[in-house]
Amino acid sequence: MNFFSFFFPQKIAQINSPTNGRIEVIEQFGEKSIRVQNLEQSGSMVEKIWEEGLKTLHATCYMLNAPKILILGLGGGSAAKIINKYFPRAKILGIEIDPAMVKLGREYLNLSKYENLKIKIADVFKWLRAQKLNGSNHFTQYDLILVDLFLGRKLPEEIESKEFLSKIKKLLTNEGIVIFNRLRSRDKEVEFQKFLEQLKKVYHQLKVIKPIANYLVICQ
Repeated sequence: MNFFSFFFPQKIAQINSPTNGRIEVIEQFGEKSIRVQNLEQSGSMVEKIWEEGLKTLHATCYMLNAPKILILGLGGGSAAKIINKYFPRAKILGIEIDPAMVKLGREYLNLSKYENLKIKIADVFKWLRAQKLNGSNHFTQYDLILVDLFLGRKLPEEIESKEFLSKIKKLLTNEGIVIFNRLRSRDKEVEFQKFLEQLKKVYHQLKVIKPIANYLVICQ
Protein backbone atom coordinates (compact mmCIF):
# COMPACT_ATOMS: atom_id res chain seq x y z
CA MET A 1 0.00 0.00 0.00
CA ASN A 2 1.34 3.42 -0.98
CA PHE A 3 1.07 5.82 1.99
CA PHE A 4 1.07 8.89 -0.28
CA SER A 5 -2.06 7.61 -2.09
CA PHE A 6 -4.10 8.83 0.89
CA PHE A 7 -3.12 12.38 -0.05
CA PHE A 8 -2.69 12.30 -3.85
CA PRO A 9 -3.44 9.69 -6.56
CA GLN A 10 -0.27 7.73 -7.32
CA LYS A 11 0.50 6.20 -10.73
CA ILE A 12 2.13 2.85 -9.99
CA ALA A 13 2.20 1.28 -13.47
CA GLN A 14 1.63 2.11 -17.13
CA ILE A 15 1.28 0.08 -20.33
CA ASN A 16 0.93 1.37 -23.89
CA SER A 17 -1.59 -0.88 -25.60
CA PRO A 18 -2.40 -1.08 -29.35
CA THR A 19 -6.07 -1.44 -28.39
CA ASN A 20 -6.59 1.06 -25.56
CA GLY A 21 -3.58 3.33 -25.90
CA ARG A 22 -2.07 4.35 -22.56
CA ILE A 23 -3.39 2.27 -19.66
CA GLU A 24 -2.51 3.41 -16.15
CA VAL A 25 -2.76 1.75 -12.77
CA ILE A 26 -3.60 4.36 -10.14
CA GLU A 27 -3.57 3.92 -6.37
CA GLN A 28 -5.79 6.26 -4.37
CA PHE A 29 -6.80 5.93 -0.72
CA GLY A 30 -5.01 2.58 -0.69
CA GLU A 31 -7.10 1.13 -3.56
CA LYS A 32 -5.87 0.36 -7.07
CA SER A 33 -7.73 0.98 -10.32
CA ILE A 34 -7.03 0.57 -14.03
CA ARG A 35 -7.74 3.70 -16.09
CA VAL A 36 -7.84 4.73 -19.74
CA GLN A 37 -8.21 8.43 -20.65
CA ASN A 38 -8.60 9.01 -16.90
CA LEU A 39 -11.76 6.88 -16.88
CA GLU A 40 -11.75 3.92 -14.52
CA GLN A 41 -12.07 0.62 -16.41
CA SER A 42 -11.62 -1.65 -13.38
CA GLY A 43 -11.45 -0.89 -9.68
CA SER A 44 -13.62 0.12 -6.74
CA MET A 45 -15.89 2.51 -8.68
CA VAL A 46 -16.66 -0.11 -11.34
CA GLU A 47 -17.24 -2.65 -8.58
CA LYS A 48 -19.86 -0.34 -7.04
CA ILE A 49 -21.64 -0.10 -10.40
CA TRP A 50 -21.89 -3.87 -10.79
CA GLU A 51 -22.72 -4.29 -7.11
CA GLU A 52 -25.86 -2.25 -7.69
CA GLY A 53 -26.95 -4.43 -10.59
CA LEU A 54 -26.07 -7.84 -9.18
CA LYS A 55 -27.52 -7.29 -5.72
CA THR A 56 -30.80 -6.42 -7.50
CA LEU A 57 -30.75 -9.79 -9.25
CA HIS A 58 -29.65 -11.66 -6.14
CA ALA A 59 -32.56 -10.20 -4.18
CA THR A 60 -35.03 -11.69 -6.66
CA CYS A 61 -33.64 -15.20 -6.00
CA TYR A 62 -34.20 -15.93 -9.69
CA MET A 63 -30.64 -17.10 -10.36
CA LEU A 64 -29.69 -20.76 -10.37
CA ASN A 65 -27.44 -22.14 -7.66
CA ALA A 66 -24.53 -22.35 -10.10
CA PRO A 67 -25.41 -20.05 -13.01
CA LYS A 68 -23.45 -19.76 -16.23
CA ILE A 69 -22.36 -16.16 -16.66
CA LEU A 70 -20.75 -14.39 -19.61
CA ILE A 71 -18.84 -11.11 -19.28
CA LEU A 72 -18.33 -9.23 -22.53
CA GLY A 73 -15.53 -6.79 -21.74
CA LEU A 74 -13.78 -8.38 -18.76
CA GLY A 75 -11.19 -5.61 -18.31
CA GLY A 76 -9.25 -6.15 -15.10
CA GLY A 77 -12.02 -8.26 -13.57
CA SER A 78 -14.18 -5.97 -11.41
CA ALA A 79 -17.43 -7.59 -12.59
CA ALA A 80 -16.00 -11.07 -11.92
CA LYS A 81 -15.19 -10.01 -8.35
CA ILE A 82 -18.79 -8.91 -7.67
CA ILE A 83 -20.22 -12.01 -9.36
CA ASN A 84 -18.22 -14.15 -6.94
CA LYS A 85 -19.61 -12.17 -4.02
CA TYR A 86 -23.23 -12.93 -4.93
CA PHE A 87 -22.90 -16.15 -6.95
CA PRO A 88 -19.76 -17.93 -5.68
CA ARG A 89 -20.62 -21.16 -7.53
CA ALA A 90 -21.09 -19.47 -10.88
CA LYS A 91 -19.22 -20.65 -13.96
CA ILE A 92 -17.89 -17.53 -15.66
CA LEU A 93 -16.50 -16.88 -19.13
CA GLY A 94 -14.87 -13.48 -19.60
CA ILE A 95 -14.14 -12.15 -23.10
CA GLU A 96 -11.58 -9.36 -23.33
CA ILE A 97 -9.98 -7.89 -26.47
CA ASP A 98 -6.95 -6.38 -24.74
CA PRO A 99 -4.44 -8.77 -23.11
CA ALA A 100 -2.84 -5.77 -21.39
CA MET A 101 -6.03 -5.30 -19.33
CA VAL A 102 -5.94 -8.92 -18.20
CA LYS A 103 -2.23 -8.68 -17.39
CA LEU A 104 -2.79 -5.63 -15.19
CA GLY A 105 -5.85 -7.22 -13.59
CA ARG A 106 -3.77 -10.23 -12.61
CA GLU A 107 -0.87 -8.14 -11.31
CA TYR A 108 -2.81 -5.48 -9.39
CA LEU A 109 -6.47 -6.52 -8.88
CA ASN A 110 -6.15 -10.21 -7.88
CA LEU A 111 -7.83 -11.41 -11.07
CA SER A 112 -5.97 -14.75 -10.95
CA LYS A 113 -7.66 -15.85 -7.73
CA TYR A 114 -11.05 -16.57 -9.35
CA GLU A 115 -10.83 -20.27 -10.19
CA ASN A 116 -14.35 -20.31 -11.64
CA LEU A 117 -13.37 -17.72 -14.29
CA LYS A 118 -12.22 -18.76 -17.74
CA ILE A 119 -10.66 -15.93 -19.77
CA LYS A 120 -10.62 -15.72 -23.55
CA ILE A 121 -8.69 -12.99 -25.35
CA ALA A 122 -10.83 -12.11 -28.36
CA ASP A 123 -12.76 -9.38 -30.16
CA VAL A 124 -16.31 -9.80 -28.83
CA PHE A 125 -17.93 -9.21 -32.23
CA LYS A 126 -15.73 -11.79 -33.98
CA TRP A 127 -16.29 -14.20 -31.10
CA LEU A 128 -20.06 -13.79 -31.45
CA ARG A 129 -19.91 -14.54 -35.18
CA ALA A 130 -17.98 -17.72 -34.39
CA GLN A 131 -20.78 -19.00 -32.14
CA LYS A 132 -22.86 -19.97 -35.22
CA LEU A 133 -26.08 -18.63 -33.71
CA ASN A 134 -28.06 -18.93 -36.95
CA GLY A 135 -29.70 -22.33 -37.32
CA SER A 136 -27.44 -24.21 -34.88
CA ASN A 137 -28.11 -25.42 -31.35
CA HIS A 138 -24.46 -26.21 -30.66
CA PHE A 139 -23.54 -23.16 -28.62
CA THR A 140 -23.51 -22.44 -24.91
CA GLN A 141 -26.32 -20.39 -23.41
CA TYR A 142 -25.96 -18.26 -20.30
CA ASP A 143 -28.18 -17.36 -17.37
CA LEU A 144 -26.63 -13.91 -17.14
CA ILE A 145 -24.64 -11.78 -19.59
CA LEU A 146 -22.87 -8.54 -18.61
CA VAL A 147 -22.04 -6.19 -21.49
CA ASP A 148 -19.28 -3.75 -20.53
CA LEU A 149 -17.60 -2.92 -23.83
CA PHE A 150 -15.78 0.35 -23.25
CA LEU A 151 -12.65 1.38 -25.12
CA GLY A 152 -11.66 4.35 -22.99
CA ARG A 153 -14.74 6.58 -22.98
CA LYS A 154 -16.14 5.18 -26.21
CA LEU A 155 -18.51 2.33 -26.98
CA PRO A 156 -18.16 0.35 -30.21
CA GLU A 157 -20.83 1.37 -32.73
CA GLU A 158 -21.86 -2.27 -33.20
CA ILE A 159 -23.37 -2.29 -29.72
CA GLU A 160 -26.22 -0.12 -30.97
CA SER A 161 -27.23 -2.49 -33.78
CA LYS A 162 -30.28 -4.73 -33.65
CA GLU A 163 -28.11 -7.54 -35.03
CA PHE A 164 -25.78 -7.40 -32.03
CA LEU A 165 -28.63 -7.14 -29.51
CA SER A 166 -30.41 -10.09 -31.13
CA LYS A 167 -27.26 -12.22 -31.00
CA ILE A 168 -26.89 -11.50 -27.29
CA LYS A 169 -30.49 -12.57 -26.72
CA LYS A 170 -29.87 -15.89 -28.51
CA LEU A 171 -27.08 -16.61 -26.03
CA LEU A 172 -29.50 -16.33 -23.09
CA THR A 173 -31.38 -19.21 -21.51
CA ASN A 174 -35.18 -18.92 -21.45
CA GLU A 175 -35.12 -17.05 -18.12
CA GLY A 176 -31.77 -15.41 -18.80
CA ILE A 177 -30.96 -11.75 -18.20
CA VAL A 178 -28.51 -9.36 -19.86
CA ILE A 179 -27.21 -6.15 -18.27
CA PHE A 180 -25.76 -3.33 -20.37
CA ASN A 181 -23.42 -0.79 -18.78
CA ARG A 182 -23.48 2.76 -20.21
CA LEU A 183 -21.99 6.09 -19.16
CA ARG A 184 -24.51 8.64 -17.88
CA SER A 185 -24.18 12.34 -18.72
CA ARG A 186 -26.30 15.14 -20.19
CA ASP A 187 -24.51 15.09 -23.53
CA LYS A 188 -25.17 11.35 -23.89
CA GLU A 189 -28.86 11.41 -22.93
CA VAL A 190 -30.24 11.49 -26.50
CA GLU A 191 -27.88 8.69 -27.48
CA PHE A 192 -29.00 6.65 -24.48
CA GLN A 193 -32.69 7.09 -25.28
CA LYS A 194 -32.05 5.85 -28.82
CA PHE A 195 -30.31 2.82 -27.34
CA LEU A 196 -33.35 2.10 -25.16
CA GLU A 197 -35.57 2.19 -28.25
CA GLN A 198 -33.31 -0.36 -29.91
CA LEU A 199 -33.47 -2.58 -26.83
CA LYS A 200 -37.27 -2.46 -26.82
CA LYS A 201 -37.27 -3.99 -30.31
CA VAL A 202 -35.47 -7.07 -28.99
CA TYR A 203 -36.27 -7.51 -25.28
CA HIS A 204 -39.67 -7.68 -23.58
CA GLN A 205 -38.70 -6.28 -20.17
CA LEU A 206 -36.33 -3.41 -19.40
CA LYS A 207 -35.32 -1.94 -16.07
CA VAL A 208 -32.95 1.05 -15.81
CA ILE A 209 -30.96 1.70 -12.66
CA LYS A 210 -28.50 4.55 -12.06
CA PRO A 211 -25.45 3.60 -10.00
CA ILE A 212 -22.89 6.43 -9.57
CA ALA A 213 -22.36 8.03 -13.04
CA ASN A 214 -23.64 5.16 -15.16
CA TYR A 215 -26.78 3.51 -16.43
CA LEU A 216 -27.31 -0.22 -16.04
CA VAL A 217 -30.08 -1.55 -18.27
CA ILE A 218 -31.39 -4.93 -17.14
CA CYS A 219 -33.12 -6.77 -20.00
CA GLN A 220 -35.03 -9.99 -20.34
